Amino acid sequence: MFDQRWEVNGDKNYFAGPKNGMLTTNLFWAMQSRYFPREYAERMVAIWALDRENGFYGEFFPLAMAKQSMKAFATPVDHSFGYTPDTAYFTLGGMFRQGLAKTASELTVNHLFHYNYHQEWDIPVAPEAYKRDLTLFGDQYSNFNAGKILLFLEGLAGISYSIPDNTFRVRDAMPTGWKWMELEIPIRLADQKETAWTRVRIERSESGNEVTKQVTVENCPLRVTLEPWLEEKKLGSKPRFGGVDPVEIKPSSPGYAAFRFADGAPVCSISVSLR
Repeated sequence: MFDQRWEVNGDKNYFAGPKNGMLTTNLFWAMQSRYFPREYAERMVAIWALDRENGFYGEFFPLAMAKQSMKAFATPVDHSFGYTPDTAYFTLGGMFRQGLAKTASELTVNHLFHYNYHQEWDIPVAPEAYKRDLTLFGDQYSNFNAGKILLFLEGLAGISYSIPDNTFRVRDAMPTGWKWMELEIPIRLADQKETAWTRVRIERSESGNEVTKQVTVENCPLRVTLEPWLEEKKLGSKPRFGGVDPVEIKPSSPGYAAFRFADGAPVCSISVSLR
């Protein structure tokens, strides 16, 4: 199916472009599928997401409609929805799903800073939309922005888990300008009366040309897999582990290392040196 819809209607490096030429972020959402070809995702992001002349990068990322299409589609409604929150998190979420950590993390920080922080007022905001001219539109406390919580949980921290499958995975994409992230995830198994609060902490430091990253999971009732993002660098030395030693496995995406810990380990931790 993906091959059949790739570059249809003459839109190069684009998935499922419509006949009328209205290119919107909706077609990036297909990257949320685990079956979407990574090769297509890489090309589509490089050509369309990062293009400031014809693509979806406006004053910030993402425009709801590609610049290439704006002249032909310029009704008052089109102008009102220049930038929208739900299209943003669906688009960025697909990039994280494809393991495009560097681009996804940079564009997420770009979006959150420009969309959800008002520099003049110096406060967080949650507008329904920005018009193409960057004036505010609609509800200024719009719950459409709530989906961006997933950009922190599932994107930057890279947390996913399944109680039926007994799995808890951290595949981070923490921005390289951040020193740490910490989250607590509530998990209660079927045979437990109390909720376990699983702590996830990701730390990053630099010394000269060396980057050290540490990922730690504590108090998790599920089998833990840690996949630290290597930040397009190489491992400088053998990873160090806290708690029990894990088994190295194949990472779910290129540019990561992956290790699976034994069931019931109270602390699962890995520290990697990147150069």
